[in-house]
Parts: sequence; C-alpha cells; structure tokens
Amino acid sequence: MEKENFLQRMISKARSAVSSKSTYQAPARPVKEPAFDRDRLLYALDMSETSIIPEEQRYSSSQFSGKPKLGDALGKYRVTENELKHYSPRYLGIEVTRKEFLENPGLQDRYVLNKFKTLTEKDKYTLEQVADIHNKGIQKSSDPGSDIYQNPKYVNDFINFYNNYQLTNK
Repeated sequence: MEKENFLQRMISKARSAVSSKSTYQAPARPVKEPAFDRDRLLYALDMSETSIIPEEQRYSSSQFSGKPKLGDALGKYRVTENELKHYSPRYLGIEVTRKEFLENPGLQDRYVLNKFKTLTEKDKYTLEQVADIHNKGIQKSSDPGSDIYQNPKYVNDFINFYNNYQLTNK
C-alpha cells in the first residue's frame, strides 16, 4: 500500500511538472563550424609538401610523381597530371591544362581548397583522410571516417602543421 502511494505521488508530480510547462523549447543547436580554416589548410599543405620537395622547386615546375601513369606532380601542392585531368571539372568547374595550372598559383590554391571542401563536406572524409588522399590518392584510401592511412607520417606532419599554424604565424 505504501509503495502504491509513493508511485501515485511520483506520477502526480511528473504530470504537474509537464503540465506547468507552457511550451517546449528545443535545445540550442551547435553552430556548424567550417570543416577547416582556409589559411591553416594552405599553410599545412605547403609545409607538408616542402618536407617532400624543396619549396623553390614546387611553385611553377613539375616533378616526376614516381608513377609514370599518373604523370608529373604539378605546382605548389604536387597535383598529378592524371588527377588534374580527371578532377579539375569537379573541383574547379572547368577542365584545366597543365600549363594553366602551373602558371596560376591562385588556381592551385583554389583547386586544393575545393578538393578538401568537397571531400570533407560532401564525401564525409576526415581532414586527416583528405590529407592522406592528397598525398597517396583515393584508390586505396579507407572508407570515410576511418583512421587508417596510407601514409601515416605525412598525415601526422600535416595535422601538426595545421594545429600549430596559430603558433607560427602570429
């Protein structure tokens, strides 16, 4: 009997608490942060690529990519000719030639920014995965959201440069 009275009182309290609230207020949604900061991303990519190829050799030249079927690695961010041919319409909205790409550092920046934005926002890859894809290609990359990388050292260097951008650029 005492147990039933206790339950009745609890139910009654719950009902009165619910009925006393006139409106339901949904919890505030967090503000969606951009997937990445533009300046930090370009800095991290630039520093990561500099650790592979000296800066002075990258801006308006090409280097052998190490894989003949991919063509040369072009420009500041070492985008392969094959990638540029297939993905420039997706990331730039137009097809871009090797010459146009090499002669326009702003176009190179826009290409990698749109690549990272598309792969993180639309395809749901993590920033680390996109850095890995940028370095080693998408063919053998892991599924979106994974923390398995083709080149963990490159990813680690990229993330360190990305996270330390504020410290080195004040």
